[in-house]
Amino acid sequence: MRAPSNLFLITLLVGTNVWASQWRQAPLDFNPETTTEEAVDQAYSTRDFQGIKAIKEYNLNHETPLSSWQGLYDFAAPAKSGDSIEPWLAEHFEYRGNHFHRIDISDERGALVFAQIMQEYVYEGWFTPENKENYDEQFRRNDLRTWCTTPWMVDGQKGREAVHGLTKEFPMHTNPIYPEDQNFVETGDKGQQPSSWGTAYFNRPVCDLYADLFGSQDNPLFPPQFDIHELGRDNPDGFVSFKMLFNTLQTWRNYEPTQGAYHWKAHVSNTHYSTERKIQDIPHIQMDISIKDSRLTGTKEEVDYWVMITYVYDKTYYDEEMDVAHLPEALRHMRPVGVQFGFEPEESLIFEGAKTNYMENGISISSGEKALLNGPADNPYSSCLGCHGAAGLESELATELRSRSSEYSQHSYVWEFTFFKTEDYVSVTEKYGKGFQFNRQVDNAYKRVQLWFDQL
Repeated sequence: MRAPSNLFLITLLVGTNVWASQWRQAPLDFNPETTTEEAVDQAYSTRDFQGIKAIKEYNLNHETPLSSWQGLYDFAAPAKSGDSIEPWLAEHFEYRGNHFHRIDISDERGALVFAQIMQEYVYEGWFTPENKENYDEQFRRNDLRTWCTTPWMVDGQKGREAVHGLTKEFPMHTNPIYPEDQNFVETGDKGQQPSSWGTAYFNRPVCDLYADLFGSQDNPLFPPQFDIHELGRDNPDGFVSFKMLFNTLQTWRNYEPTQGAYHWKAHVSNTHYSTERKIQDIPHIQMDISIKDSRLTGTKEEVDYWVMITYVYDKTYYDEEMDVAHLPEALRHMRPVGVQFGFEPEESLIFEGAKTNYMENGISISSGEKALLNGPADNPYSSCLGCHGAAGLESELATELRSRSSEYSQHSYVWEFTFFKTEDYVSVTEKYGKGFQFNRQVDNAYKRVQLWFDQL
């Protein structure tokens, strides 16, 4: 089916009193008055219509204009020159003055090289001489390799904002990476912590999968074919995604740990429960990379060959050897924290000089043999792989593990939405299927589609 143009919908909404009454508020949920055509069209754009208006107002008063977000939804576009390059599988290669036979991610030296190679891989192709100093024009177009974004993540207070397509994530508490001081004071008021906002990009193998799952923006499948996972089609080898996370800490320019961070202007709300949005500068504090590849040495069959890497902004860290054309200096301060290739502590390698945001029983375990990989924008009572492993399985996971809740009590209130043991992942997925195979973006899209159907 072909949906009506965004311009038509925006023009229609400008003339309504609804817009005026909801000015600068979060996007509304889909409702029974929303037609199927409107819902599908908006699924591939943004419902932050107030944000679109805010961009127009901003551009009237600033010399450097902001562009409105456009999702990367051409899933079947012709291949680009870098799509077939998989540097993590290279054999007998020179890297940063050292010779390597083949990367083994279960070895600390190999894991660090892997993290550095993957960081270069996801950064390549976004920066040009023209946009190098204009951060807000970066990560919009890549001429080297194909990247795509996930549709249907648009409505409600977490829905995509209008400048960069960011969605609201977990609130950020003080943590070992960004500790409390006069510019970042922990509050006990639930949901009043500065909110985190993120956007994720997926490489060519995932775009090919998305073409079967979602169709395309010009020819969308409705409803999306989520059952392809239930029919046994797993995410392919070579699956790579990276997610950039930002935070609304208002004093970030004065807060020592975030001074000088890469930053975007975005139409976002300041705290987790707030719905009032405005355009503001927000710092880039964390990046996560997910990869699935059975060909990569050190991956584990029991967790379907998934690996995750986390990076954080650290002004004291600087990677002068990162080989990426026109890379902004601020991104050279994104420190690799560690590599995780399983749910248990010995399968999280935290690099020397880095800290993780993991906690047990309210006690921080920022490094050492019991630490799990976790970033400052994440829930500290989980881990990167443990959280993503539960994608599409939350209710089944809770049911399966509730009888063993005493084992998970040290992980606090979120134990039922994450995995801490390989045996639990295996037993749950054997019984209920593998959900959305560690892809939380597809899980979120599925939930939005289900909410849409619930309105009918």
